[in-house]
Amino acid sequence: TAWRRIADEIAAAIARALAPRGEAWITDPGRVGAEPFLAAAREHNLSVTTHVHPHPADDSRTITRFALRHTVSLPRS
Repeated sequence: TAWRRIADEIAAAIARALAPRGEAWITDPGRVGAEPFLAAAREHNLSVTTHVHPHPADDSRTITRFALRHTVSLPRS
């Protein structure tokens, strides 16, 4: 599907651009593309930690922040 293709392209770009010990943040207000993106991120060896935050303008809503890191451990320099 289109969502899957786009999700894979974004995850691949993040995996290439992310510094070895860096972290990328992606926020999601509940879009339908979140699940395909998370699956694609994991396929590109990115770990995903999920953080849920209250919406600043609407107490009935939340914003999800996904923190992505490389899953491969690198030696400390």
